[in-house]
Amino acid sequence: AIIALKSGDAQRAIEHISIVLDDTDPEQWERVAKALAGAPDKRTSVVVFDHIMAENQVPSVPGLYQQYSDLAVQFGRLGVAENFASAIIDLNPTQAEAYSWRGRLRHSMNRTQLAREDFAKAVELAPEDQALRQTYAALLAELDEYGQAIAELDRLDPSMTVLYSQSLYAFADDNHDLALEKYRKLTALAVDDPSTRDFLLGLLAETMELGADEALAHYRGVTDGQHLNDAKLRSA
Repeated sequence: AIIALKSGDAQRAIEHISIVLDDTDPEQWERVAKALAGAPDKRTSVVVFDHIMAENQVPSVPGLYQQYSDLAVQFGRLGVAENFASAIIDLNPTQAEAYSWRGRLRHSMNRTQLAREDFAKAVELAPEDQALRQTYAALLAELDEYGQAIAELDRLDPSMTVLYSQSLYAFADDNHDLALEKYRKLTALAVDDPSTRDFLLGLLAETMELGADEALAHYRGVTDGQHLNDAKLRSA
């Protein structure tokens, strides 16, 4: 099957993989998924993947469901990926990662309200996961629920990204006083990477129309790191 995949012969690959998958051993399914993911000709792999999905039932193992969900994304089959994510949740309805994964899939499919529900559940199940809460807040902001987004971020430590996001969301919500308050807090925040902080402050100063001098002063504070060239460009 691997040789057929490498040579772009979808029909031969299907014939051999069908024999392999007659064995319901999850390890065999895992090997097939790895073979499809690593095959050089994506078009061939997609044909084989579609055939497997139509003719076979993936064993009820959360790890396999996740593997085939990832594979479905790789092949542009987001609906299939979502189905596997839902199957993982059915097996373990208290797994925050599964809700987060399905939320990301649904967001990619422009099913934003359903994605919001998934992220809300994920945050409920994993309240200490800061990255997850920030993602949820960003989705709320995308839905123009700026107040709720800011409230979610209030539950986190006031880091650079948290204060930056809160300032942006408040400004978008026409709450300019709160936007300026978060901006000032970011200005005074002690950080290990002052260049990144100054770059974010420069972006905020531009967005909030605080004046060219203030924005330039922040951009000139960017002396190294990944934002140096961007700061020079924005200064120009």
